[in-house]
Amino acid sequence: MKTLQHITYDGSFNGFLSVVFTIFQQEECPLGIKSKNGEDQVLFPSEQYIETDLGKARRVWRSLEKKSSNTVKGIYFAFLSEQNDIELLLFRYIKSIFSDSPEDSAFDTREKSRIFQLAQNVAKEKQRIETFTHLSECKTGLLKGDIQPKYNVLPLISKHFKSQYGNHPWMITDTKRDLILSYDGLYLGFQPYHKVQAHGLKELKQPFASLHTGQKIAV
Repeated sequence: MKTLQHITYDGSFNGFLSVVFTIFQQEECPLGIKSKNGEDQVLFPSEQYIETDLGKARRVWRSLEKKSSNTVKGIYFAFLSEQNDIELLLFRYIKSIFSDSPEDSAFDTREKSRIFQLAQNVAKEKQRIETFTHLSECKTGLLKGDIQPKYNVLPLISKHFKSQYGNHPWMITDTKRDLILSYDGLYLGFQPYHKVQAHGLKELKQPFASLHTGQKIAV
């Protein structure tokens, strides 16, 4: 692979997998990969923004699943750790998984251990949040709770709370990241908190897809 400019994307896991697909397609290697919101300024003249493409993201996810379901889960969990330069580290790891070249397929054992240590840390935080988060009923009947997890585990906990509260509507706010996970009895929603303030809970009926199942639920 030849060296590519710095890559930016929307910060989502689907966006990251879209970056991986695009880079592989172009047969180039990025100098850096970082998330970027609409207000960020261009830091490098050669910066390239890659749009999220769910079709491309699913192709990368399914290809990784064929290699190892445990590996792809570890990659996803490590991504949610939000560590500095985690995207570039995971890209290099994914590149080594798919490469036939002895040079490219070689991946530092210490870096691989770091990825799966981060994944384990995220898994422990997920379990902690599920164990100690209790939702309280407000006047409208909606069950609500606030969390401030160390890692971005909000996309991981929907299955637990759906199982615990059945079809009763609930909403969990990650106050550290300004994100809300909600369930209205039919759909799961995953939205920035400011959108909920502006439009109300009806906007949370917009589902978010799980790559590994194709269902309208989180991982």
